[in-house]
Amino acid sequence: MLVLIVDSDPDRSKGTDRLLQRAGGVTLTAADPRTAMLLFVRREPAVSVLQASSERDLGLCRDMKALKAGRRRAVIICGPRELRAVAFESGCDAFVAEGPDPLPLLRAVRRLLTVARPASSGHGIEVVA
Repeated sequence: MLVLIVDSDPDRSKGTDRLLQRAGGVTLTAADPRTAMLLFVRREPAVSVLQASSERDLGLCRDMKALKAGRRRAVIICGPRELRAVAFESGCDAFVAEGPDPLPLLRAVRRLLTVARPASSGHGIEVVA
């Protein structure tokens, strides 16, 4: 499973990366929206995990979902509970409230991959700053 992680916080991004790798995922990491869109279009991840701290951060989800390919790929928004409704309005497939427990994110990724059944890319870890 190829998963794109979009987070401007390198420490949090590394934690998410490690979690998904332990679950058998292959990850791509982007620290900014521009890099994220390039990876989204070129590498075609099955699932994208976007860290959002405000409504402003949800524009990337809208942009991804506006693409033809974006309608076939899952986007998960991770953020504060108060963003939940707006996150779904932006087109995300799942919302995970921020918290110390990483299992809700892992469950959301697994659930969406079960639905999509993407082919594995067979590549190792790729970090794009």
